[in-house]
Amino acid sequence: EERDNAVRSRIENILRTELLQLERMLCLETLDSAWKDHLYAMDQLRDSIGFRAFSQLDPRTEYKREGSRMFRGVLKNIRERVTDMVFKAKLTPQAPPPPAPVRQAPPISPMPLISGPGFDGIGASSGGGTVA
Repeated sequence: EERDNAVRSRIENILRTELLQLERMLCLETLDSAWKDHLYAMDQLRDSIGFRAFSQLDPRTEYKREGSRMFRGVLKNIRERVTDMVFKAKLTPQAPPPPAPVRQAPPISPMPLISGPGFDGIGASSGGGTVA
């Protein structure tokens, strides 16, 4: 039973991180595109709001009113798009990557051979003689 609970909690942890990444990605992509579209629409509104003066309406008041209406529409659009994507998304947990092969150190000889200038094979198995 403990093993089953441990496996279940491990799977939930994996899915939880994937869900968080999915939510973050969906929100950022949706907000980014919706905000760019809104800024473009506000720019177009700014360019055309002067024509409201012909119908004897205050352009500033109309700009505020129209901008507010557009912003509420953007928020509603974002909510709908994120909700739609979340319910249509399918998560397939990825298998953990295979463990990296363990590198083994080369075997150590019992008595390493020391070589270099001034060394004449010290450490070679010479039978344990003494230096005269």
